[in-house]
Amino acid sequence: MKRSFRYFVALAAAISADVGTAADPPHIAPEAIEWCNIWIPDANETRLPRVLLIGDSITGGYGPKVEEALKGKASVARLMTSKSIGDPVLLAEVALVLGQCRFDVVHVNNGLHGWGYSEEEYRQHFPELVATIRKHAAQAKLIWATTTPVRQAGNLNVMAEDAKRVEARNKIADGIVGREKIAVNDLLGLVKDHPEWWSADGVHFNAQGISAQAAQVAVAQRRAWLARGSGGLAVLGVNDPTKPTCLTGAWTTPAEDVALMGKHALVAGGDKGLLVYELQQHLYAPLAPPVMAGGRMTLSWPAMDEVRLQKTTRLSPADWQEGPQSEGTNGVFLPMTDPMAFFRLVQGDEFIPPDIPPD
Repeated sequence: MKRSFRYFVALAAAISADVGTAADPPHIAPEAIEWCNIWIPDANETRLPRVLLIGDSITGGYGPKVEEALKGKASVARLMTSKSIGDPVLLAEVALVLGQCRFDVVHVNNGLHGWGYSEEEYRQHFPELVATIRKHAAQAKLIWATTTPVRQAGNLNVMAEDAKRVEARNKIADGIVGREKIAVNDLLGLVKDHPEWWSADGVHFNAQGISAQAAQVAVAQRRAWLARGSGGLAVLGVNDPTKPTCLTGAWTTPAEDVALMGKHALVAGGDKGLLVYELQQHLYAPLAPPVMAGGRMTLSWPAMDEVRLQKTTRLSPADWQEGPQSEGTNGVFLPMTDPMAFFRLVQGDEFIPPDIPPD
């Protein structure tokens, strides 16, 4: 049975963290009420890639819709907190959640709390957050979301005074994530020209604004999987049909940009130039190296639901045929009668294009 874990903590002051001793204690600027909300669905599920959304109440708005949009494709967890960059408790909370599961994507949106910290402190402590995530989730694709601005309550056509600080923090973050080669999800650019998307308080968003952010965040997660070649989207290179490539595990040349067009993805990355990929039905973990003996070959793969083996004797054009009674098992014995053969794992009856909202 699948389980979900949910925790909610309301504190009168920031909890303390073990940050070691120093001659000068760190500057801590707690808010009147500090809170933390952790949501980890599918806690005992291991087949789907995992996404962690780190943020505050803005993330709490779009988080459930992102989870719904990626249902069946990813498990979407959330760490929503009032802690900000500069507060060592934020690092402790992030480390705590990253220690619960192995995450494939970490999406961070943190910038609307911690007004007691200066922009210089924000600059100083931002790398600590990056280092904490990379220490506890080295395998994960990290995405930074730009902080959304603040409008005047009751007059949403005018930016609030705090919007200047949001702008300064975004500029600081942009410089750091650029140097660290961290992907950026520009939520600021998405919402800045839509005052009608805000709620009356000028900070949070109404249903329309939440839906727009959720759609863009969901796309960002899928792009991250494609760039890493892990779970969710599986791709075969079609630049040269005689030499197809599959993105599995870590990709040594990170994608700089990805555009999804129907059944294809255009990927620009490093020294590879522009690559065109065809989105295929899920391709799971690679087949184990074949074992050949006595004129027979043994193929095996991890046991998974509704996965079957297909075979083709040529790649240009490919003519994939169903393997012999491979569904419901995780291995087959085949006679070595063909001079050349290629094999792949597939799931389902036919290719179904991913339901990805337009950019």
